[in-house]
Amino acid sequence: MLKLEHVVIEISGRYIVRDFSAGFPEKSLTCIIGPNGAGKSTLLRAVSNILPLTRGTLSFQSVDLQSLPARERARRLSYLPQTMQYAPSFPVSLFVELGGDPWGNEWEPAWKAEHLERCLHLCNVAHLKEREVATLSGGERQRVYLAQVIYQNTPVILLDEPSSFLDLKNIVLIENALARIRDDGRTILMVTHDLHTVRRIATQVIAMKDGTPFAVDTPAAVLNPSLIAELFDLDCETLRERFFK
Repeated sequence: MLKLEHVVIEISGRYIVRDFSAGFPEKSLTCIIGPNGAGKSTLLRAVSNILPLTRGTLSFQSVDLQSLPARERARRLSYLPQTMQYAPSFPVSLFVELGGDPWGNEWEPAWKAEHLERCLHLCNVAHLKEREVATLSGGERQRVYLAQVIYQNTPVILLDEPSSFLDLKNIVLIENALARIRDDGRTILMVTHDLHTVRRIATQVIAMKDGTPFAVDTPAAVLNPSLIAELFDLDCETLRERFFK
């Protein structure tokens, strides 16, 4: 299990995340929702070790992740940020394979080749594998970035708005892919603003507001008009009419 205990993140004298504690078991997909500025992306960046914790602990299977060397940590956690500026001029297949760097030469060649094809097909980019990443559209790149994260083959996957830039067909495809790898035993933490995606594939929802958990429960419990209206400072009746018909 991935565990965060009393996590505090302070940046430039401002507390972005305040006393955050939560547990994330295997075979789970936790969606983190909330208004802009709630601390969602900051939390994922801290779990991925891009940002340091001001206070608190972060562990996976009772091992302190903050104490691990970078390579060992990268064997446990993979991370897709909200935006990726990097679009190299080399083929998609090679770019996705770079996700396996933390494992060195430990993978058998035959398994490695099968794993690559599986990840390419899972994210609907197999037909693009000879294309240069720099030539792809925003939505195509997003699927390639996700394929690389899945290829890294970590038990914990951190995703910050992975469906951004995707059309409806590929949103459904990626939802199905994430549900499949969740059921294979992975622990997935995903920031999203798409409440329909939350309803379809999440096993747990954390609603964040002002840097703290506002609600932690099942999708059915969190996605009710009164709670969502309070979370986003919206009128409950307006919300019912627009989103909960």
